[in-house]
Amino acid sequence: LGNDSITLILEPPLHTCWKEAKSSGINIATTENLTENILSSHPLGFMSGDQRFSLRYSLLVKQFTIDKNEHTFWESLKESNEELGSLFDRQPAKPLSNITNIDDSGETVLGYFSASGYLEKRIFVGNLEVSEQLRVGGVCLDVEILMKADFGTDYEQVLLGRLEEDLLFFDFVFQMEFPVPIGALLVAPICADCTLSGGDLEEPEFWDE
Repeated sequence: LGNDSITLILEPPLHTCWKEAKSSGINIATTENLTENILSSHPLGFMSGDQRFSLRYSLLVKQFTIDKNEHTFWESLKESNEELGSLFDRQPAKPLSNITNIDDSGETVLGYFSASGYLEKRIFVGNLEVSEQLRVGGVCLDVEILMKADFGTDYEQVLLGRLEEDLLFFDFVFQMEFPVPIGALLVAPICADCTLSGGDLEEPEFWDE
């Protein structure tokens, strides 16, 4: 913008973040009617366009072995919490619990006590391993283009005004033939600073490049 221009370089860079969250859903299955005691191609989650697939996504899968009574408890709880909302849904049932109040046997206690073995595996999914429809949610489309030709001598003042208001500079616009900027690309802060959407700049220990 001239000899008096000030360039702000973000340190550390704010374009790459990590975010961790625990699943709150109930994911159960049974091998009771299968020829082998093996689950195959079992869905772990359902997602639409999402920032989690803009670069890479990691999922820590824990598989617990439970008995029939505990399976019935979780199945009933899942139906009560996640599958209600229309006239045709089944009526909520009281989950079978193996916990009681020793001082009041008539009190309903929600919960199930058990001890079981489990297997654990971490899965990594790159953005090229999923469909484009899933990756689109990670693309920030809030880009504003300011061209010098549209503002003439007022271009620098307009650009500075937009930067002072609520946008950040992203890149210059060039012509193919000449290396002279003919405009600028501006983005909303949330598109340039991933911490604004709850991201953490510190790479987690499990992350495997």
